[in-house]
Amino acid sequence: MSWHLLMGDHPEVVDLARQAQQRLAGFDGLDMTLLPWLHITTLLAGPAADFSPDELQQMTETAADLLADTPTPAVTVGQVRYHPEAITLGVRPADRLTAIYGAARWATHQGTGAHAPDGQPARWRPHITICYSTSRQQAKPILTRSARGRPNATSTSTR
Repeated sequence: MSWHLLMGDHPEVVDLARQAQQRLAGFDGLDMTLLPWLHITTLLAGPAADFSPDELQQMTETAADLLADTPTPAVTVGQVRYHPEAITLGVRPADRLTAIYGAARWATHQGTGAHAPDGQPARWRPHITICYSTSRQQAKPILTRSARGRPNATSTSTR
């Protein structure tokens, strides 16, 4: 089960992802994320089968209550990043998403009683995955193509 911030209804984010996907379309072994399902993964809570419908409902309600008065954070989306398993658009600054991360963490703890990880992980790099790598391939051609005509960063709200 993952906590996601859906970004498919943010036209500027969808446009950036579309541009990046178009530049990478000629590569085999890249599974493009469907644009309506673009998202920022906030927290990986565990295998979905480990959560009952009641736990999921309680978690959702707890997170909604915790975030009810939280202002919508503005972030910058745009830097193309390469990972052996995916090509992503960076989201920064990460600290603007701390309240959302904390709400997901606490709601998971409240809903399941499981130990919640402490604080925001130091290595957390918020991102939007534009495609997943489904085969082994050389990084250099992908990096070269994704850097050429790179989309401009844009600022967007995440709610």
